[in-house]
Amino acid sequence: MLNAHTGPVLLAYRANAALAELVDAAAAAKALFSVPGPNDVVHTVWRVAARAKIEALRAALDALDTLYIADGHHRSAAAARVALQRRAADAPLASHELFPAVAFPHDEMRILAYNPWSPT
Repeated sequence: MLNAHTGPVLLAYRANAALAELVDAAAAAKALFSVPGPNDVVHTVWRVAARAKIEALRAALDALDTLYIADGHHRSAAAARVALQRRAADAPLASHELFPAVAFPHDEMRILAYNPWSPT
């Protein structure tokens, strides 16, 4: 057992105007860093430090009705099994209760076919 989750689960949610506004405001600030990746993709990270902004983001995420697993069904199921096993062993509440995930609004996602030889 690795005792680590190495890849995030990809989640989707129905587009939400209030959450989009908060995310856009956070992304309008100076980026913490940007790293170019393959296929002309740039990965950018912004820091949200103000407690009020963090709480507003948390409330908007908590208000979402549903999160859909777009990729990572097996990783999330494995994480749930590990958490249940550790709870049964009376392990203290810790990182095994969590797993990394990223969430995007449905209208900003494009999921490509897994098979590189199939038409997209």
